[in-house]
Amino acid sequence: VIRAPLEITTQALSESKEGRISNAGVTELKRVINDFKPDVIAVGPGLGVTPAIKRLVQFLMFESKQRVVLDADGLNALAALPRRRFSASAILTPHAGEAARLLKTTSAAVLAGRTGSIQKIAAQFGCVCVLKGPGTLIADGSRIYENTTGNPAMASGGMGDVLTGLIAATWAQRLQSDVAALTSAAFGVFLHGLCADIAVRSFPERTLLASDLIESLPEAYKKIWRNI
Repeated sequence: VIRAPLEITTQALSESKEGRISNAGVTELKRVINDFKPDVIAVGPGLGVTPAIKRLVQFLMFESKQRVVLDADGLNALAALPRRRFSASAILTPHAGEAARLLKTTSAAVLAGRTGSIQKIAAQFGCVCVLKGPGTLIADGSRIYENTTGNPAMASGGMGDVLTGLIAATWAQRLQSDVAALTSAAFGVFLHGLCADIAVRSFPERTLLASDLIESLPEAYKKIWRNI
């Protein structure tokens, strides 16, 4: 039986001794981005926080003109860089801890004032921000939405990675609208939660995996289109 893996690598990058992307790998990746000019770049999950990754995030923030979805270690690298707004459209997807690092505060403070925290991130970085958690918030500095889908079973590893992919894929299909980043982020969050709501019908909450959400995508899309 031949199976296609969930993860697909089209170009191997140079690595450090620790198995992380090296400075040479970042140079290679920058060349690919400049040559290929992708519509949307999703970066962060599983990268680690190293000088090379900080260099990559700095390139995406200040030099690249491509749209970027930044999550996980991409956000942690961003938190260590000087404060400046993104040169192109960006969507940041922090949970409370990552938001706290971006704002130089505590997770408790972020959770106590979620609306204020997400608006600060959107304003400071000139981006759309997705503040993950129960009732995920999505904001662009002037408009703010609260998501209504999802359940406690989503509190497991890899769920945020799936969300990053869904937002990036949605955004890549909606590049012409002035509010494409905000609406793509909101739709991705809604779809992500809906997939989980569908998945828990078949899986006990304690056993739900991030990959189970992907299996629920066809039914989730069908449900959305039927209600439009």
